[in-house]
Amino acid sequence: MWNCDVDLPNIFAGSDLQEVVNVNAFHMPTCEFPITFHQPIRELTERIAAAVEAKGGSFNIMEKGGRFSIPTPHGPVAGSYRAEKGTFHYTLTELPEEVTCHKAENAFRSLIGSPPDLSLDFT
Repeated sequence: MWNCDVDLPNIFAGSDLQEVVNVNAFHMPTCEFPITFHQPIRELTERIAAAVEAKGGSFNIMEKGGRFSIPTPHGPVAGSYRAEKGTFHYTLTELPEEVTCHKAENAFRSLIGSPPDLSLDFT
């Protein structure tokens, strides 16, 4: 959980930034990362979906992207992805404190590796 001793909304009171600070001051920073791939996209998205669903999560496959949620012992890892020109672009919108962005990226990279590691280990 974020801990901040500064009252950000009051610091920016009356300025153009007040509304932005009020909305975003205590939200998790976004975790974003690209992962390049060389296999057929349909094959990869089905592999990733199967691994996520095996963990009790959900993985929505649409034409150029989708949403996912994966339960972990510390809380869900959730977000969206889009695929374009040989790259998955992941944006995580829910990430427990115990799971760093780097750990999440490594877990998703392992699904695309050769051979793939389907464990989705966020430790």
